[in-house]
Amino acid sequence: MFFSPHKNAPATALWLLPILLASPIALASKTEKSTIVEEVFIRGEKDTELREDSASAATLTIAPLKEIPLNIAVIPRGVLDLKNATATRDIIEQSASVVTGTGHSRAFERVFIRGFRSDAELNATLKNGVPFYGTDSPAADPSALQSVEVLKGAAGLLYGAAQPGGVINYVYRKPQQEAAYSIKSTFGSFGTRRMDLDATGGLGTDLVSYRFTLGLEDSDSWQDYVFSKKLAPTFQLNTKIGSNTSLSLLAELIRIDNNPAPADTLLDPRNGEIIELPIETFLGHNNDFSDGETEQLQVQLDHAFNDSISLVAQIGTNTTQRDQGNTGYFAFRVPAEFFNPEAVPRLVFDQRRTSDGEYAGLHLTLDKHLGNFRHRALIGVNTSENNMTNHNGFSPLVPAEFQSPIAPINIFNPQTTSYPHVTLYESSPPFSILDWIYKDQGLNLQDLMTYEPWGLHILIGLRYGDFETTFNSDTSHTGELREGRTSTDNSEWIPRIGAVWDVNSSFSLYSSYGESYNSQFSSARDVNGNPITEPETGKQFELGSRWFLLENKLALTIAAYEITKENVVVSTETPQVSALDGEQQSRGFEFDVAGELPGNVDIYLSYAHTDTEVLESGTGGTEGNRFAAIPKNKLVIWTEWAFSNRWSLAYGLDYQSDSAGDNGNTFETPSRTLHELQLRSQWQVADTRLNADLAVKNISDEVWYQNNTSSVFIKRGQPRGVYLTLSANY
Repeated sequence: MFFSPHKNAPATALWLLPILLASPIALASKTEKSTIVEEVFIRGEKDTELREDSASAATLTIAPLKEIPLNIAVIPRGVLDLKNATATRDIIEQSASVVTGTGHSRAFERVFIRGFRSDAELNATLKNGVPFYGTDSPAADPSALQSVEVLKGAAGLLYGAAQPGGVINYVYRKPQQEAAYSIKSTFGSFGTRRMDLDATGGLGTDLVSYRFTLGLEDSDSWQDYVFSKKLAPTFQLNTKIGSNTSLSLLAELIRIDNNPAPADTLLDPRNGEIIELPIETFLGHNNDFSDGETEQLQVQLDHAFNDSISLVAQIGTNTTQRDQGNTGYFAFRVPAEFFNPEAVPRLVFDQRRTSDGEYAGLHLTLDKHLGNFRHRALIGVNTSENNMTNHNGFSPLVPAEFQSPIAPINIFNPQTTSYPHVTLYESSPPFSILDWIYKDQGLNLQDLMTYEPWGLHILIGLRYGDFETTFNSDTSHTGELREGRTSTDNSEWIPRIGAVWDVNSSFSLYSSYGESYNSQFSSARDVNGNPITEPETGKQFELGSRWFLLENKLALTIAAYEITKENVVVSTETPQVSALDGEQQSRGFEFDVAGELPGNVDIYLSYAHTDTEVLESGTGGTEGNRFAAIPKNKLVIWTEWAFSNRWSLAYGLDYQSDSAGDNGNTFETPSRTLHELQLRSQWQVADTRLNADLAVKNISDEVWYQNNTSSVFIKRGQPRGVYLTLSANY
């Protein structure tokens, strides 16, 4: 444990200390100036800008969104501040195309983009464009982030194997030469205590700059025995080696210690409905735990040979580990006629999951005018490897010394006790389906061409990728013995093409086609007993338009798409024989608005209609079913009205329609409509800007549940709460 014991958590006063240190009296003493409150309020300099106009996830170099034939959602820093996000789920769900579903812990969520799973376990997470591999661990802490880019659709061109829904790129705040410091403290309902630090500046010379950010959290919960402690420092260094060369480094550590309550309630098999329990109910053991750690190191070299040709070299390593001792529920295994909520069977599973990832990429970029054409091209290679191991797992066949059935529980009157969790992870039997080594290497070619007389932008790309997956275990995911090592080795050509036509200065049309590929993450065998190695493939067609209104103060994007995923492994009529006959489809419509409205109003709106369907499932019997956890309609709105020089009012809406609770569509996660209201103020005192935000989340105190992927981990969402955030920037 890297924090003090939970029961001795620091008082709220400690989390106010940073604000007291930055008080007007202290600042006046430091700056030797009188305490003068300035009346000037400049909208263009405030922190809550809700619009970004460029991204790097699609092209590996920063390019204007209006010239890219893809719908890339950029969640700006202003939205993160309004949301006051503390978890990865809170960050990425600000794009309506992104949904998170229940996972094994509150620190890690299943991530879905346009209906398809797209998280760190499946090569769909980037940090500054460098792939990040993780297992049940947080991808990033908001204290370090400048924005989040959601590249929607088949993204196999630059980043290798992934699901066809898309990838998420976390963009970190960059070091600056000019010194700047900020400190923020949030506290409120359910024992919430969080502090964010940010410091940047030069290191005695204009050749070296740094940035240090720190997220600290020590919070309780609305549930008994549930808590979360987080330590998340990030350090960045940028050095100018010469007039045309720079070297940057990023080092990050995220540690989380919590009791995560993997499930808050159960599904009643007698009627297919979620059992509503009192909000404070905890169904596990009071010493259940989930301790996660993420370590990330990146090095990037940028060199400009001349005004047109540059070199970008990237190296990244990351390690994640999650140790967990948790309580599971066997209610889903009990036939409806034998289900008794006053005696629900339980199981303890103690588990360690680790992931070690490495990445290296080398690309030459070109930005040059040739006649009426402007070319922004790249050629390069990249390679990555991820080794993930799972010791012990949720299986009744794992030996009892590592996983033991325990006494049933009355969910209406739970009697919580401690349990002697086993932590001899390395000697426990591995859980094969999560014990694998994945390797991917490829050659990337891409050109974003602009024919300036016509306002026509054409994106053409091609990747040759070679990828290999090795399963290395002596047991299957059911605990049965099997042959052990299974390998797949494939290569694919991955194209992408698209075009944007600037009809005029305020309106453009675009279309694109892209593909993706992904290894088979299973030990499936064909009719001859051979491992199935041919990869899953995805194809996406997209049409869209962009509008720039109110003298370019407001940007609007409309997109329609169709994604088809093929070569999905499905069961056959012959036991233990599988086939590549599975097919899944996602069709959708998206609408995004960001910018300024008349009357000192900023707006960020993201809407997605996602229609998913299983087209072919073999003998699985799920044809026609919706994908689990994916609502047909999702809407996110943030708007802020500055009604005076110092004061503003912000409103947030999070709406999701109901979604299928599992792949069999046997139950539904109810819809939700969550409202948030904030009163915000900004004051200038000498050289320091002070902010105070008072937020009420889930104003109507609606009972809602996170999107479910099965009936096992049903989690309740946050109830109404009041939070005060104080910050100082100087």
